[in-house]
Amino acid sequence: MRHLNLKKNIVFSLAEVVLYTFALFFLYKIIVAQVGIEGIGIWSLLLASTAAARLADIGFANGLNRYIAAERAKDTPAGAIRYLNTAMISMAVFYGSITLVMYGVLLLLCPYILPDVTHQALFKETLPYACASFVMLNLSST
Repeated sequence: MRHLNLKKNIVFSLAEVVLYTFALFFLYKIIVAQVGIEGIGIWSLLLASTAAARLADIGFANGLNRYIAAERAKDTPAGAIRYLNTAMISMAVFYGSITLVMYGVLLLLCPYILPDVTHQALFKETLPYACASFVMLNLSST
């Protein structure tokens, strides 16, 4: 039985990678048509900037698995849910705070990073989306 689960997990992991790759190709084609190459460059710059804030990860997700497993082993799902809720709220506050600081810093650095006023406007317009993406990505990994 365990061998069957391993095969199924491998197949689904491979399918996920293949679908993700094809989705990226199609999405980039659509995105380039909508915002152009310069827009892609600015979006990449924003995502790279917000990804640097990921260095502040304090490891909630790694510790959370251990506590949830312990609660499930004790057959207390309410305890596991309590741990999960606490972690999600804590992570939302933590990453929300980091995002607010990062937002301010990136707005201040914008004229130095992008000297062209047109690019600055696009940067400032897409910055909230990049920040929201950063928070959601980190919450989903919890």
